[in-house]
Amino acid sequence: MNVKFFIGDFGLLLFFVSQGRETHNSEGSFIEILLPFLISIALIIGLLYRIGFITVDKEPEYVKSLRVWVSAIAIGALIRFIIQGSFEPLFFLVVVSYTIAFSGTIRVIHKLFY
Repeated sequence: MNVKFFIGDFGLLLFFVSQGRETHNSEGSFIEILLPFLISIALIIGLLYRIGFITVDKEPEYVKSLRVWVSAIAIGALIRFIIQGSFEPLFFLVVVSYTIAFSGTIRVIHKLFY
């Protein structure tokens, strides 16, 4: 797992949460919205690291890291639905699409320029 990708992806997650709070006039605090994603990231990355699917190194692993990140975000969205007691398919689609588009862009830029 490339630490640069993780930092970039995490920055995009923070931006997405703050943007969502602002545009949807959310009553939840920034931390309340971010918490399910943090739980998911800790569980998914911790589990995949433990079983050897990912390692912390400088190798870019573009596709593998994108799959791990999208999985962590998708599961975070599902945890958020469970906490809220409702499932919003459109929100789920937006979150996963946003993650693929922006995290994929980070990887494409890295591949082109580094």
